[in-house]
Amino acid sequence: RDTRITERFDYFSADLTVAVGLAVAVARILQLHSVLHIVLLTFFVGSGLAQHVHYMAFVKFDYGYNMKVCIAVGLLTACAWLTWVTAVQHPGRRILYQFMGLVHAAMLLEVLDFPPLLWLFDAHALWHAATVPLTYLWYKFVFADVAWVTQQHSRTVAVNPGQHGLSEPSGKQKQ
Repeated sequence: RDTRITERFDYFSADLTVAVGLAVAVARILQLHSVLHIVLLTFFVGSGLAQHVHYMAFVKFDYGYNMKVCIAVGLLTACAWLTWVTAVQHPGRRILYQFMGLVHAAMLLEVLDFPPLLWLFDAHALWHAATVPLTYLWYKFVFADVAWVTQQHSRTVAVNPGQHGLSEPSGKQKQ
């Protein structure tokens, strides 16, 4: 059984996970590299998270409200990822399509909350169990993205080596 503190840790860690997912999507899609941009993004997303957690902790602890916020932010994040991978024709887009479809199907276990099956596995437990194998698909997409970024960077360096402080491919510097 949950205690008051473990229930809050469960909710707030889920809120944090959803907020970080949004921040990561925005940082990757917008290719934010400067410290200032990362700090501003973190401040913006962190402020929204802090406001939400404050409301839940000190104003009204409301399961329905929390669920709506998490679903809304999760759908916003998913739409951002899916729009971006489709628009840029990302080579890992099919993996991300699979991941998003399956993670949102698994989310139904959390949303449709039903009594325990065999008096043992409730919807929340099955949601957590379903997300474990989905990490494989997520990391498969992450590896595809890193490979794609590396390939793009290699092409840029090969086309404009002097711009990156590198010598010409033949080892000779331009005169």
